[in-house]
Amino acid sequence: MGTEIDLIVGLGNPGPEYQVTRHNAGFWFVDLLAREHGARFGKERKLKGETAEVRIAGRRVRLLKPMTQMNLSGESVQAAVSYYKIPVENVRTASEDSSAAKAVKAPESTPPEASTTYSAASAAWNPWSISATKSG
Repeated sequence: MGTEIDLIVGLGNPGPEYQVTRHNAGFWFVDLLAREHGARFGKERKLKGETAEVRIAGRRVRLLKPMTQMNLSGESVQAAVSYYKIPVENVRTASEDSSAAKAVKAPESTPPEASTTYSAASAAWNPWSISATKSG
């Protein structure tokens, strides 16, 4: 596996009822990355998700939050990989099971973009350590 990362997918479930559940750790993580790098997520209907773009170590990295239920997130990932022409080996995921996302504290009752609990995790995070995923 190479060290190039073109897309980081934060896995979670959309909707306020899931916002503070541990299953949304991937969403919190990419929200943190976007905030720390001055980016904002925007809805991308054709990708079935929300996207942002950041620069990490001088490299453009796209962030994706699939707005499908988690078990259907592959549809959004596949659409993003196809649309942006990203090699599958350059896709990484952040989920409740990934060490990077586990370092991010859940927001208590505020949305991730309003919380201040993410800075330490962001400062310590090595973007090249997230495990690879394949979609499709």
